Amino acid sequence: MSPLRRTRKVYGVEKTLGHRFKCPSSRCHYSFVKYEKLEKHLQDIHLTTVQGIRHSQNAIQIQHDYDNNTFTFKSNIFKQLDEINDKLKIAEEKYLPLKNGHPHIGEFGQCRNSISLLKVEINGFNDKQIRQLNNILVNKVAAEEKEKVATLVKKLREEIKILVNDLNKKNKIITELKEKYKNLNVKYLALKKDHDSGDDHYTESRRLLEREIDVLMRRNLEIFEEAEATKIRNRELENNLHLLEQQ
Repeated sequence: MSPLRRTRKVYGVEKTLGHRFKCPSSRCHYSFVKYEKLEKHLQDIHLTTVQGIRHSQNAIQIQHDYDNNTFTFKSNIFKQLDEINDKLKIAEEKYLPLKNGHPHIGEFGQCRNSISLLKVEINGFNDKQIRQLNNILVNKVAAEEKEKVATLVKKLREEIKILVNDLNKKNKIITELKEKYKNLNVKYLALKKDHDSGDDHYTESRRLLEREIDVLMRRNLEIFEEAEATKIRNRELENNLHLLEQQ
C-alpha cells in the first residue's frame, strides 16, 4: 500500500489531511469543513476584489474629471483675462500716437502687468483655492441673476398695475356708453312711435338719432375689444410674474 498523502485534490480544490477544504488563494490560510462554505468564501473574495477594482477605477475617474474641471476652470479664467488684456492693449495703442496721449496712459501698462501676475497666481492655486474661487464666482452670478429676476418682477408688477388701471377706465367707459345707449334707445323708441303715428316732424331727428346710436355702438364695440385685449395681456403678465416668483 502506498503511503498516506498529506493532501489530495477534490474538484480542483486542495483538501487537507483533516478533510478540510483549503482556500486556493496563496495569500489565504482559511480551510472549511464544508465545500459550500468554501464556495461562499471564494464568492466573498471575488466580490470584494471586484468592488475594490471598481472603487479604484471610480476614484481615478473622479480625480480625472476633477483635474479636467480644474484645468477647464483655469482655462476659462485665463481666456477672460486675456480678452481684458487685449482690450487694454488696443486702448493703449489707440492713445499712443496722439500728441498729448492720455492722462492715464501709464495705467494701461500697470493693469496689464497686474493681469499677468494674477494669471501666475491663479495657475499656482491648489484644488481648495480653485473651489473657493469657483464658489465665489458662482455665488456672484447667482446673486446677479436673482437681482435681474427681482428687477423684472418689479417691472412686471408696475406694468400689471398700469394695465389694471387702464382696464378699470375702459370698464367705466363701457358702463357710461351702455347708459347713453340705453337713454338714446328710449328716445329712439319715442321718436319711432311718433313717426309711425304719421308725425313727419320727428323724421329728421330719428335719422340723426339712428346715426348717433350707430356711432355709439361702434365705439362701444371698440372699447370692449380693447378691454378684452387688455385682460389677455394682464393674464399673460400675471403668469410670467408667477413663473418668475417660483424661481
